[in-house]
Amino acid sequence: TTATPAATTTTTAAATPVAATFEDHSPSYKVLLEKLRTITHLERASAVLNYDRQIFMPQTDASAAQRGKQLAVLATISHEKSIDPEIGQLLEKSALDLEEWSSLLKGSNDYSIERQAAIHSARRLLELETKSYKKATCIPSSLAARKAELESSAYAAWVKARENDDFSSFAPSLKQCFDLAKEITTLQRTDENISLYSQMLDEFEMGMKSSRIDELFAQVQEALVPLISKVKSSTNPPDLSPLFPPKTNKTDEEEKNETEEESFPVESQKHLSKTLVTTLGYDTTHGRIDTA
Repeated sequence: TTATPAATTTTTAAATPVAATFEDHSPSYKVLLEKLRTITHLERASAVLNYDRQIFMPQTDASAAQRGKQLAVLATISHEKSIDPEIGQLLEKSALDLEEWSSLLKGSNDYSIERQAAIHSARRLLELETKSYKKATCIPSSLAARKAELESSAYAAWVKARENDDFSSFAPSLKQCFDLAKEITTLQRTDENISLYSQMLDEFEMGMKSSRIDELFAQVQEALVPLISKVKSSTNPPDLSPLFPPKTNKTDEEEKNETEEESFPVESQKHLSKTLVTTLGYDTTHGRIDTA
């Protein structure tokens, strides 16, 4: 008799499948995006009301007051949704999920450039939204509502002041705007060594310091002032005719007395604006150009 050795088999565990997208991997991230989209839609609704205020709405104190109330309500709702504690929790959980998804992808055979870009995009979004969430939680909803209401009344005051060439009538509203901006910025500032202006600037140029702005403008001034002087003193000045409509049969005296609007008609300005934005790729089926 001969003994037959027992057959042995080795079973390899199947690799854990990696989700195709971060949203598929992280339920928290998916819910977070839904909440952020809701806030974005509220902000866009406010933008439409603001647009209507500048273009179509009657420029009266009563209209401005009512529109201010409407915008204040939307600002309150939007702000309350922005500071929802669940958003903070979702941001934290999503950040952990992203690191997990990133590790899984690195260990798989599908760590492509596209996947790396998706990781970078999600990480950047979480960084920005975390920063926005922290800033939003520093101010009460009542302050956000007051800001929206003040913007409406201040705009109405500016329109009247511009029509009457009377800055003094707008000065009180402008001061209120500055005071409110300082109040909000002071509440949001986490580092006393950062100037209020730098803190405000971060809303428009993230990470930019006022000292860097000074450096940039100094460079512009150094190059631009001599250039302008050279152009103005040149015996061969630039042709400015493309900026103005064709000459008419008006006398020199009539042309001299023309207002700015008459010398460059609104329709010509609209044509120029449309030409510029369409050249840059603006899709006119998704927006319009109106006269403010």
